[in-house]
Amino acid sequence: MKKLIYITLLLVLVSAGLTAQVNGELTLVEGKKILHVWGNHYQRGYAQGYLLSQPIMQIFDEYIFQIVAMGNPTVYNAVVAFFQDSFEVEYKYHSEAQGIIDGMLEAGSILYIPNLGRTLTSDDLLTFNCIPDIYPYFSNIGYELNVGMYCASLSSWGTATQADTLLAGSAVITRFLDWDMDDALVGNPIMIVSHPSEPDEQKTINFGYPGLMGMLSGINESGTSAFLNMGNVHSTGNVTGLHPMLLSIRNGLESADYNDDGNADMMDVYDAIAYENYLSGTIVHTLSENPQPEAGIIEANNVSGVVMRTQAFADDMPGMNLAATNHFRMLSSPVCCTRYASIADSLYTNANVSAKRQYAILSGAAGQDNNMMAIQFTPSTGRILWANASFSDPAFDNSATALNSNELFAYSTSAVDEVVTPVPHTLRVYPNPAKSFVAIALLGPEKRDAKVEVFNLKGQKINSLQGDGKTWRWDGRDAKGELAGNGIYLFRLQDAQGRIQTARALLLK
Repeated sequence: MKKLIYITLLLVLVSAGLTAQVNGELTLVEGKKILHVWGNHYQRGYAQGYLLSQPIMQIFDEYIFQIVAMGNPTVYNAVVAFFQDSFEVEYKYHSEAQGIIDGMLEAGSILYIPNLGRTLTSDDLLTFNCIPDIYPYFSNIGYELNVGMYCASLSSWGTATQADTLLAGSAVITRFLDWDMDDALVGNPIMIVSHPSEPDEQKTINFGYPGLMGMLSGINESGTSAFLNMGNVHSTGNVTGLHPMLLSIRNGLESADYNDDGNADMMDVYDAIAYENYLSGTIVHTLSENPQPEAGIIEANNVSGVVMRTQAFADDMPGMNLAATNHFRMLSSPVCCTRYASIADSLYTNANVSAKRQYAILSGAAGQDNNMMAIQFTPSTGRILWANASFSDPAFDNSATALNSNELFAYSTSAVDEVVTPVPHTLRVYPNPAKSFVAIALLGPEKRDAKVEVFNLKGQKINSLQGDGKTWRWDGRDAKGELAGNGIYLFRLQDAQGRIQTARALLLK
């Protein structure tokens, strides 16, 4: 593989003369953005929010609100309320989502959404991560979800790849992510390589979009991959205690050994999915080679439960190949799918598969105009091909960048890890926007001997606030007692040890 030239954008926060490192580095490889983040969930989220603040806001406003919610505040707020009432999400993801919000604020982003009359919150981000799960809910409130999320994938191994001199029986999987060709999505694909500090987690690669913590397409350090397709049956029964499918996939890939069976393989993905309850019908194509290649296609439905289709399942796909499109083949009777049939026809014509031919089969048999990402992964070597859609062409028609998972996971973060310390407290301001007063609260285990100062966007000090070490209150006046004008104000807390935290609020009187 040719040598890759990395353009590294190392961003450093400077506040009151003190320097603190953001736990992330953004690189460009052949024009594609790759973000490395490290540390705990909050720190990794903070780095994503700080380094990707503008594309996160663009995707939220132009796609999530305008397209998914049809620009309707009532519809959008109903969906967020449904998430809050019906979904149960682990603390680690709440922490990571809040880290994204805090990072965006520190980067200077204005999170106020005029059409909603409020600022973006961590619950908005978590609702974004439920996009595949909310299909049935839209029909329940009388709306048609205008989201075209389709996909196709093909895995091959053993006798199917034995004749190829490079694969020699090892596994390869190609995945086409088909979604809306929305400008905000087309312009902002991202690969996030996560280097967790938690001892029970492993490194992962997430092909997605800024703000998306869950995994549409993921690979872990053990060589297991998992890719989401939408299913075709969304019957519902129990709609309490729901879990986002994208976060279940991440649980299976990011855990060092999710099911504690001593192996890091595709069964971790299956067990992570089988453990939870989902609203939509979904299909997850997973592959591992640890040490033997094995593939499975997991079908999940709210009423019918979770099953996994393997090569042993009687099907019309020849040899050691598994294909997935957007139709169940175990949970419900298979329906006619031209893409699935075309893949099978290609394999019946020639049973021998190389990595190059597998990519070509999927392009010819299942390539669609809304193909947003084309990804191929070979676990035995770590080889990755990654292509993205342009504003004029689907991903499979564009050149793919060759990468290697082993090199991505070996990316050094040790030089900056030493200067990073966990954030012991989090500063909150509310209401935001505010009309008459702003409350400042320190979330954490104990009070702090600290002062809070208020600044305007010009950096001019407006006032100093007295508090009890946990809460402070600003009445919207400067040090002379005069009302401050409408605008964004910065609140800076500095404690006796010199540690600084900041937050922002919009004052609208």
